[in-house]
Amino acid sequence: MSAPATPHKALEHKEADTVKKSRFFEAFDARTSQSIRSIAVQHGISERTATYWLNQRQNQGSPAYRRSRKLSKRLGRQPKLTDEQLQHLLSPSNPVRNQHYAHQIEHFGLSCGIRTLQTALRDRANHAGRYKSVRIKQLSSSNKEKRKLYGKEHQEKTIEKFWANIYFTDEAHIDPSEVFQQYILREEGTRYEPENIQELPEKKGTKLHIATWINWQQKAERLEFYNDENDHLEPPKRPSRPRRSRYETEEQFQQRIVSWEANLPHEVETKPKGNSMTQKYYTERLLPVYIKAIQEARIAYGQDIILQEDNDPSHGTKSELNVAKQLKDSNWITVLIHPA
Repeated sequence: MSAPATPHKALEHKEADTVKKSRFFEAFDARTSQSIRSIAVQHGISERTATYWLNQRQNQGSPAYRRSRKLSKRLGRQPKLTDEQLQHLLSPSNPVRNQHYAHQIEHFGLSCGIRTLQTALRDRANHAGRYKSVRIKQLSSSNKEKRKLYGKEHQEKTIEKFWANIYFTDEAHIDPSEVFQQYILREEGTRYEPENIQELPEKKGTKLHIATWINWQQKAERLEFYNDENDHLEPPKRPSRPRRSRYETEEQFQQRIVSWEANLPHEVETKPKGNSMTQKYYTERLLPVYIKAIQEARIAYGQDIILQEDNDPSHGTKSELNVAKQLKDSNWITVLIHPA
């Protein structure tokens, strides 16, 4: 008596889609005058399927040669990092958000490597990763309001009709005691969220000063390295305002006020320490460079050019009677008024 066996059944030898697709594409690419329909019939597929495969290859390239069915999310190995773990890493409450990936893995005891963590953050957390944090100085409420008004005033102005005529200028200062920008773990597009901003500390030891200008059409050929040769002095202490005594008349008190105001230190002549300069030095050393560039642009483009400065006291933007303002007026320089 023979042992039981599985009944013989004829198997349908059906080619996989990947092989059939590849052979169809080879025949289609090597065709001379054959139509899509005739090639499809030869390979046992419908004309509609052939057209669908060709559109796939045109849109996807080489991936179209493989199976195109959707992969089940329930199949395969489970990810080493859960969505909750990724969100916890990106949370502002993460105490090591500004540390390297390896330190974060060690701190939270994650069972993955650096590459696995980077891939999970990129693919499952909106392209998250370690980006540089934004460094800003804390803004006052009045400055915030001025910035809003400035934005509303200029939001409709175009480059061709307005911004291309602005000559932007600035003076930069390199501070050896400066704190470097930190890298923090965050999602892409969240650069200016409050929890991703690093406030700038006060500068303590500025040593190098750089100035230049730039415009939409061109920029300065070289940087201006400058240094006020005069020794920078500490600003004299401002005397406190007098208080009226019960034993003096109103007239006597006003005389003391006048005497107090006359003895106040002159702010323009004060040579502050750090990244500041006097109006006299700015007017003699840097402002002529900016004015020369504007005058050359007027001749070259035949347009009214506007100078942009920040609101540093040395630029003379906060008063009418000062040497910087007089030099700009004598050269018909228009200044772009903007908030700090």
